[in-house]
Amino acid sequence: MLSRISEGFSGLISKYLPDAFVIAVIMTLGVLLAAWVTTPGSGMEIVNSWGSGFWVYLTFTMQMVLLLMTGMTLASSPL
Repeated sequence: MLSRISEGFSGLISKYLPDAFVIAVIMTLGVLLAAWVTTPGSGMEIVNSWGSGFWVYLTFTMQMVLLLMTGMTLASSPL
């Protein structure tokens, strides 16, 4: 009985839940809209700020990827 219920929910979610990329685009547009409404800057200034600020986090992201990959390698290798 529980497996039928879970399969029903799984089918429903896989049918109506959009892809992660679509969710990211919708959230980005929502944040851009909120910034446009709440700040005095023009739309082009907001887009330029997002574009220039996005690459600041690349170094931190690569450090976290290296940390995760190194930890996974050490955890899965024999003593």
